[in-house]
Amino acid sequence: MAKKTRLDRKTKSIISSYISLLREEGIPVVKTIIFGSTVRGNKHKDSDIDVCVVSPKFGKDPLTEAMRLAKLARRVNLLIEPHPYSPKDLLEELDPLASEIRKFGLEVKLKP
Repeated sequence: MAKKTRLDRKTKSIISSYISLLREEGIPVVKTIIFGSTVRGNKHKDSDIDVCVVSPKFGKDPLTEAMRLAKLARRVNLLIEPHPYSPKDLLEELDPLASEIRKFGLEVKLKP
């Protein structure tokens, strides 16, 4: 199945609102990458939106970071499934999820 090169307007709006909230909460987001069914083009109405959130603040306590991102995601849209990564951890060759994100993900260009 072909990888999407653009997000639909609704998804981009949801992600934009989420990243704005993260920044308001003091999380410096340096990159946002959408992956999974949203990018593969096989999502359905109840599919989650897999979001890789890259921040230099991440990588110290992945479980706590993921829980914080999920809690904040619920304030925007219940379908957001956040995955925190530090810039370094996203490049980890032995992490299969990081590898999938790098290979198939779609970076969302958002205003700083």
